[in-house]
Amino acid sequence: MTAAAPGPVLARRKRGDLPIFSSLTGYQVAWLVGDVIAGITLVAIAIPEQMATAQLAGMPVQTGLYAFVAGGLAIAIFGSSRQMSVGADSTIAPIFAAGVAGLAAAGTAAYTGDIVLLALIVGAILVAVGLLRMGWIADLLSTPVTTGFLAGIGITIIVGQLPDIFGVPKGSVEIFPGSPTPANPLTQALWILQQAPDWNWYAVGIAAAVLGIVVASEKISPKIPGALIGLVLSLAAVQALDLTTKDVAVLGALPAGLPPLALPAFTLDQLLSLFPIALTVVLVCLMQTAATARSFADLGGYDVNMNRDFVALGIGSAAASLVGSFPVDSSPPRTAVVAQSGGRSQVASLVAVGIIVIIVLFATAALADLPKATLGAILTYVGARIIRLRAIWSVWAFDRVEFALAMFTLFAVAFIGTEFGITIAILLAILERTRLSARPHDVLLGKVPGTTSWVPLRDGKAAAAEVPGVTVIAFGAPLYFANASTFRDRMRAIMESEDAPKAIVFDAEAVDDVDFTGAAAVAFVAAELQRRGVVFAVARFRLESMPEHLTAASLGIPPSAMFDTIDEAVDAVVTTSAAASAAPPAAPSPGDDAPDSTAPEGRGAAEPGR
Repeated sequence: MTAAAPGPVLARRKRGDLPIFSSLTGYQVAWLVGDVIAGITLVAIAIPEQMATAQLAGMPVQTGLYAFVAGGLAIAIFGSSRQMSVGADSTIAPIFAAGVAGLAAAGTAAYTGDIVLLALIVGAILVAVGLLRMGWIADLLSTPVTTGFLAGIGITIIVGQLPDIFGVPKGSVEIFPGSPTPANPLTQALWILQQAPDWNWYAVGIAAAVLGIVVASEKISPKIPGALIGLVLSLAAVQALDLTTKDVAVLGALPAGLPPLALPAFTLDQLLSLFPIALTVVLVCLMQTAATARSFADLGGYDVNMNRDFVALGIGSAAASLVGSFPVDSSPPRTAVVAQSGGRSQVASLVAVGIIVIIVLFATAALADLPKATLGAILTYVGARIIRLRAIWSVWAFDRVEFALAMFTLFAVAFIGTEFGITIAILLAILERTRLSARPHDVLLGKVPGTTSWVPLRDGKAAAAEVPGVTVIAFGAPLYFANASTFRDRMRAIMESEDAPKAIVFDAEAVDDVDFTGAAAVAFVAAELQRRGVVFAVARFRLESMPEHLTAASLGIPPSAMFDTIDEAVDAVVTTSAAASAAPPAAPSPGDDAPDSTAPEGRGAAEPGR
């Protein structure tokens, strides 16, 4: 992927606080030609894609063009990203289509009304997220979860296009006859196979030709509008060969002109039933928009304000609702087209929006004979692109647990439902991360001779050595309720080992947070070490970054046992241990047993109950 080299104004700098058109700050006339070319190229990509995405959403195809106009205007006026394209998106379309289909039958007025209302709800939530600076929510989706999620969506998209490609009605088989089976990619694919005698080979031929053109164009150059070429050729084929008489399904007459602005009617029950679907859509929008905006800002050498872009995305969805369309999202492929075509600013989006408006006003009649198989082929290509096999392989090579999480997400999204799949996947990802932090790594440290560096001891292979009688241990995570017992057990194991040390230094540099349970664990360890006669010190514990109530005293540690460096802590415990060893032993009380001379020095009385 390439982008235009940043000019002097594209260099990184702080954005102004302009309420609108902030992405055009510092615009140069020299960029205009590149922006116009990028806008025309964007139209060539967007027309077939937006219409196909509308079909994927179960909405009239012209609403995809309305969505592009709403999203393009919103990101240009209110956003900060210079190159991001916003409009109908094939990632979120199957999500909200499947969710709303559970509330109303696709193709009905109730379904359309719910989709339009959903766009308004999604828009309101996104605006709130941006204004409240809550974009961090997108980070709840890890890369393996995202990879599996997109793959599941890709499978859903591809299988969903098979009826249009093969010219048969939609349906699914019953795995167990007599028992209703929820529709999923497997049952839908089996249904297509059962309909083989009724396949329309003209539709299959059109789809295969369009798909071949799109793939070949992409291989030659992403700038070649393969989808548009396939659209024009398939239109010509229908008219030249009179394929409508051979049962090739076409779009039919499309309404001309822009739709009137109208606020969707709704009830409280509708809002409550659509809200969970809206949350899922919002989460995916946040994730995809953040990744798109940041990636292309890095390539283009400019800054973005993510919260402003979330607000713009929300306004785009709300505006789409007002014109009877559906939620919009950022598009990584279309954004790449803008960058690769020389687009430097949102002028490219404004040019594209202007051309689409002209088409909607004057040229919709030319699309009446467009075969549905053409749109099915385009969506099949889109679905295949978001199944990122290399990314899946990378997750497998990195960690089997995270690979299992990605695969679970894939199958949950494809075979159970997107809302359930994404929710469970997020919970499992958080649970897995909690499991790892609950059992963090700890390492014993040794000093590199002649330096102040302390490094992990690797079974004697490192060029570091222990200080006799002193154990230096580092704990690699914040101390909180989930790992407090692990910390206590590890320290107790050191105390009770055969070569128990005279002193322990706890390197707390990685402990950047401590909760009540963690503080109690430190206090317990400090008291236990004191009872056993083991000198204890803490190094590099940044109390100034902790809550005000967290002090050395609250941890059961004298302030004199807190040190800024490991060297200082080790020197102090060595001195204290030597002084304790040199002091004469206390006289035993009458009746006491004589001390065990074979016990390790510094070991005290046994723990009660032992």
